[in-house]
Amino acid sequence: MARTSLEAPGVRLRFVQKLDKDSAPLREGTVDLETGVIANTMGPELRTQALFRDRFIGVVRMGHSLSDGELSPTRYATGRHIGISRQGLEMGPIDEAMSALGSVWKERLLPPSVDFRLRWRWPVRQI
Repeated sequence: MARTSLEAPGVRLRFVQKLDKDSAPLREGTVDLETGVIANTMGPELRTQALFRDRFIGVVRMGHSLSDGELSPTRYATGRHIGISRQGLEMGPIDEAMSALGSVWKERLLPPSVDFRLRWRWPVRQI
């Protein structure tokens, strides 16, 4: 905030929740800047710029069966996974990549957020 006050005095920043991928508020002028994951194709009236590239990683506990040896898509798919989908989608980029390689999930839990699982104290069995 100190840097913003110094470099842009009098500017007020207000963050609003983005409920979907639609950029209507930007088009309508109710917001001036939008950040987030955007579709590959945006209308010509919108200017976009990539700020960074993200990647997915997998994390397992020490001693987990998937931590030893080469991790193939087939071997990866045999584990129990918790996938997070804020949009409630059942399929995502990892699913598409796994499907293209001929692998499918054995078991998966799909809560809408990480804190959802924590709030409801869903048990997660270690495999």
